[in-house]
Amino acid sequence: IDLLIAAADCQSGWATLDRTPDLRLGLRADLGPIKDADLVCAAITGQGIEALVHAIRQYFFTDADLQSSRPWRFALDLQPH
Repeated sequence: IDLLIAAADCQSGWATLDRTPDLRLGLRADLGPIKDADLVCAAITGQGIEALVHAIRQYFFTDADLQSSRPWRFALDLQPH
């Protein structure tokens, strides 16, 4: 599974990509609105950082996965000892 995040700010447009991004992230939101962004963040203020982390986690893992105490196996060829 992969996640394509496109990023832009109010001063630059969205890049042309080979496929539709899974998430359009507006950067430097403190400088102005970013058209068509799914999420916006501003590192300098911390705005939207928690929402970004949550969105990425939700893309890769279910809530049940995140709450589980089981060891995680990231590759099928990794076997527990």
